[in-house]
Amino acid sequence: MSPEETPKWATGLTDAFAFQENAAEVQRELRQTERRAQEAEDELAQVRASIWWRMSEPIRRRGEKRAQRSTTSRTSQPKSNKGKRSVPTDRPHPKQQERPEREAALAGRLTTVLREFGQPVPTTREAREQLPAAIASISALIVANSDDRELAWLTYIALVAKFPRSEDMLRFHTDIRVAGAASAIARLLAASAESPKSWAHRAELELVRDVVVDPTSTSHRDFHTGIQRVVRETVSRWNVQQRLELMIWGRGEVFRPPTPLESLRTTELVPSTRPKEESDYIHLDRIRVPWRTTVIVPEPTSQLGRARALECLAEWSSNEVAVIFYDLIMYTLPETLNDSSRIGLTNFIPVVRSAHRISTISDAVGVDLNHFMMALNNLGLQRPQIMANLLPVVAGSPTADRIEANRSRVEGVPGLPVVLSVGSLEPRKNQLMTLRAAEVLWTEGVQFQLVFIGWQSWQADGTIAEIERVQATGRPVRIIRRADEELLWSAYSLARLTTYISLAEGYGLPIGESLAAGTPVITSNYGSMAEVAEYGGAVAVDPRSLTDVADAMRTLLCEDGELARLTAQIGQREALDWDGYAAQTWNWLVSGEAK
Repeated sequence: MSPEETPKWATGLTDAFAFQENAAEVQRELRQTERRAQEAEDELAQVRASIWWRMSEPIRRRGEKRAQRSTTSRTSQPKSNKGKRSVPTDRPHPKQQERPEREAALAGRLTTVLREFGQPVPTTREAREQLPAAIASISALIVANSDDRELAWLTYIALVAKFPRSEDMLRFHTDIRVAGAASAIARLLAASAESPKSWAHRAELELVRDVVVDPTSTSHRDFHTGIQRVVRETVSRWNVQQRLELMIWGRGEVFRPPTPLESLRTTELVPSTRPKEESDYIHLDRIRVPWRTTVIVPEPTSQLGRARALECLAEWSSNEVAVIFYDLIMYTLPETLNDSSRIGLTNFIPVVRSAHRISTISDAVGVDLNHFMMALNNLGLQRPQIMANLLPVVAGSPTADRIEANRSRVEGVPGLPVVLSVGSLEPRKNQLMTLRAAEVLWTEGVQFQLVFIGWQSWQADGTIAEIERVQATGRPVRIIRRADEELLWSAYSLARLTTYISLAEGYGLPIGESLAAGTPVITSNYGSMAEVAEYGGAVAVDPRSLTDVADAMRTLLCEDGELARLTAQIGQREALDWDGYAAQTWNWLVSGEAK
């Protein structure tokens, strides 16, 4: 479309967009100035109400008199402009200098949409004519394809520079049908002009056609527990073996490329080491938009904006969303989570609800999720396909010398058999029942020491207080709050047995870790924990029964034959490594191929 063919309404819309941007910026600055003025008045009122203000009144009066005399002396002398520099009054405001850049970026984003849909790109000789021509061309494209949902979705991102939610798309799409494309575009531009500015308003669109992986939460964390361990073990292998692009949810409600630090945390993090923050930099100039591909979300998210953007992506674009799902504890045992975790985890449901395929980390979680998804029938939504891929656990391999070197860090009392319990200290992990069973056995005269490895989670005060009470009686029990990988695997190897009698788990990694290290484990007799235990090497008990737990511990501590039998079973278990798990989940999530 040439400049001569650009309709006047498109030029007028561009001018209105610029005016609205300036007006919104002035309003924001005015509100900020008013807020600062009010804060200053409040502070002054506090000062004037103080004893110091009343006591310093004579000093302030003398100062005011000196200031008046000084002012009178200056005003009586003739003024001279000699040597002073004149200040130009027509210098543009910094915000006004940004406007051409933002308008050029908007025109560039719209041009990307036009190219993708095979439309001629507007050619203009002057930069100020690019945006009106692009708006007119987009409007004509939408009029010719008013029912095209993915065109509307991509156009929304181009116009507003953020990812929409489903209600945003419903409003925009129906506006097109009811009020016309030009009116619908005008409303979005007005909303964009009034929204808080971010780097995304000056960014281009990058359409990503390879499989996209969104590990946002893991990329922001240095610790390496359950979910983060699964994400890193899988994504790091996919990153080497498959064609994929990482995207991160960031400021401005858009997806962007990862920073070097975020990439490192996701694919190369060495457990128990802290990456250097200096690498956390990227020049933000691209909004990353998945295009006709699969978007894998390998973790839950508590970010509602991110979840709603992914839900909309699944519903309105031609992308498919695929998810690794861990558990439904936020619904089945909400009292075991703090408020922020419980509410945050439910924010992930829009992604799960709109996913095309889901891989659960155990059959038990798959059953739970299938039952939960039956409720979608009442919402008129299509249920996702669900398949379980049981997590593998590969043992760490410290040398015999290193294990021996770590013995003193594990054993509080040299030579006593070690009963090990690994897991964050919190009510759901049920460490208190292990402690009570240990007290029963100590009272009977059974000799052993109890070692807890885990960081303190929420509501752990009661458990820790009980451990400290038992310690005060002289019993051999201790907590190791921070253990690196070498110490953890050394502890598994040095222990006679481990306990993991959690009340609810999606999988229960410490069960698999203990078995991978060749150490029998006592675990819960239901759900995913029973599923992991059924292949041998474990004793399943009722985790709420003190008698069951104490009996199992007594047997493994006192009967060498039973311990040897379980140890032999461990050697017969079929081992699935992380390479196999990563391949299985990729094939299912991307291609729908069952294992």
